[in-house]
Amino acid sequence: MFTFWQDIVYGWRQLWKSPVFSLIAALSLAVGVGANTVVFSWLESLVIRPLPGVVHCEGMAVFTFVDPTGERHGLSYPEIQDLSAHREIFAGIVGSQQWLLRLQDGEHQQWIWAQPSTGNLFQVLEVKPVLGRSFNPGSADKPSANPEIVISYRCWERFFGSDPKILERTVQLNRQSFHIVGVAPPDFYGTVGGLHFDVWVPAVFQRQFKMNGSLDDRDGRWLYAMAKLQPGVSFNQARAMTELVSRQLEKAYPDTNRDCSFRLYHIWQSPYGSPGFFNRLFFILIVVTALVLLLILTNLANLLLAKATTRHRELAIRQAMGASRLRLIRQLLTETLLLGLLGGLGGAILAF
Repeated sequence: MFTFWQDIVYGWRQLWKSPVFSLIAALSLAVGVGANTVVFSWLESLVIRPLPGVVHCEGMAVFTFVDPTGERHGLSYPEIQDLSAHREIFAGIVGSQQWLLRLQDGEHQQWIWAQPSTGNLFQVLEVKPVLGRSFNPGSADKPSANPEIVISYRCWERFFGSDPKILERTVQLNRQSFHIVGVAPPDFYGTVGGLHFDVWVPAVFQRQFKMNGSLDDRDGRWLYAMAKLQPGVSFNQARAMTELVSRQLEKAYPDTNRDCSFRLYHIWQSPYGSPGFFNRLFFILIVVTALVLLLILTNLANLLLAKATTRHRELAIRQAMGASRLRLIRQLLTETLLLGLLGGLGGAILAF
């Protein structure tokens, strides 16, 4: 242990003897490590955990409707119900959209992003409000549904000042009165990548807001559809069932589904929101930053080898005084490790 500390102290002295070289090497490592840290943090947010606040993202998938021209659309509510009927494959399917609405509470008002959704959104995603409750799946999709909303944690803090009696309040959305029944967890933002929703409202109220089509219209494909697969069901099984339902609906409803099909995507391939825009660019960035780090490490290794050749007299003297080859190798590795730690610390600072 004593010799290990000797190596560390001696290593710091060697780095301090060549401050310019040490600074250039550490900064080069910091740039490479920082760039890769940023890109891999994007990897976590876009691929590994594309839905913050949702625990089981790996079991989620996204639907699109493809018309005869190849253009992609959302699904209609009747089509979501047709797919949801196959409970052996899908544990639940939710539909949602995004609206820009005006939230008003007394004299205070502001524009907010609202996510109209089917009533089973929070149940399928297994997201539990920190205050109150979520929608009632049995009644939220009916025309007689109560005008209820769930607000985000951020909206509760910023707009309502973290009022502990928030569940007793009624607010207006585009001059329509809604009762607040719950507050979402702070790490849940919604199901569209890149958007932080402030309010969740039952999609059945699209008539009051005069937006999109009716929930009864089979040809009104305005809902972004997301499915949760049953435990043990593979993505290929779900895709096969999706293709089967496409063929069945094409025969049953030739006027609206002829030459059309449903397509199923992994959650990180979602065409809705930021993943659809940034996935290709993201994978290019992974390759580029990895190559940059590899180039930096290669150049740094060459610089360290060149620097080691200038220390042959020092190493020869130390060996003549009794230092073993293993001890000399360990000393050089310790110096390299210290340099790597400086570069890693600099990369962390640049990334965050």
